[in-house]
Parts: sequence; structure tokens; C-alpha cells
Amino acid sequence: MGRIEETTNVLLRLTTGEEVTCKVHLTTDHGTREESGKTYSTRECSIRMIAPGWEADGAGEDHFEALMQLRLKLEPLGHVLLCYGASLNVFPSGMMRDMADGLTAYRLEKVDAHKRGEDLDERDVSVYIFDTGPDVVPATVKEQIDNYARWSGLDATPEDWWPGLA
Repeated sequence: MGRIEETTNVLLRLTTGEEVTCKVHLTTDHGTREESGKTYSTRECSIRMIAPGWEADGAGEDHFEALMQLRLKLEPLGHVLLCYGASLNVFPSGMMRDMADGLTAYRLEKVDAHKRGEDLDERDVSVYIFDTGPDVVPATVKEQIDNYARWSGLDATPEDWWPGLA
């Protein structure tokens, strides 16, 4: 299956309030594993962000999870990513995480508008997680997961379904 590598940019707000554009290197490794005579697909994703004077990284089963891991390293430093993947009102579906390697996610309020019958284009509803826009609401990982749990009606705490927060 193989490896896919790409580079993009992300906007970062430092503790000083200064906003800087950082390079982000994405790696996706697709493979297979054998178990009990069956072949299963595997995927490992990693992100390396290069900021002025330092680097940070994250890894996970998809790029959204890798971004969460990266954000958990930035949060204690007071740095905030200003992108859709780190926005309170954005979260990917399971299908987006699987089919698009977690690189796209839904604007939750646009999903609600679509459900109410508003005529929206797919580009209005889904976003690339490293893009930014006026509707980005910076949030911690826990705040974002908790908001998604409330929005979706899940009867669980963020820690229940993502133990990395505990």
C-alpha cells in the first residue's frame, strides 16, 4: 500500500499573542496485517509541526487524532492552533476519519443548518482540518471533544472514548 507524505501550513498563536504560520509535515503509512488467516488494512498517521525555534509532533490512527496529540503538547505551553481541526465547532465523522484519513471534518453548525433544510454545498459543510477561517473558535482538545459529545447526544465523557485525555 505505501507511504504518503505531504506538507501544508497551519496558523499558530503563541503565548505572546503573535500569530505565526508553521510548516506541517504529514505522513500516512497504509499497510496490512495478518491475523487468524485474515488480512486487515492498517494506517498510521503522523504530524510534525515546525514552529520558530522548536518542533512538535503527534501520531495516531488518522490525522485528526494525530492533531489532537500535537495539541495536547501545545496546550501546556499556552500555544493555540488557529485551524478548523482545533476549533470548538468542528469534528469529523467516523467515515471522514476512515475515508479521508481524518483530514476533513464537519462544521457542526452547518450540519445542523443542512438538517433544517438549508441549501448548502458540501464545501460549506466540510473543511480541511489545517485551514483557518473567521468561524474558527479555538478550543482545547477536551473542550472540543466535550462539545462534540453534547452536540451528538453521546452519553459519555470525553475521557470515556479517548483515554489520552485522562
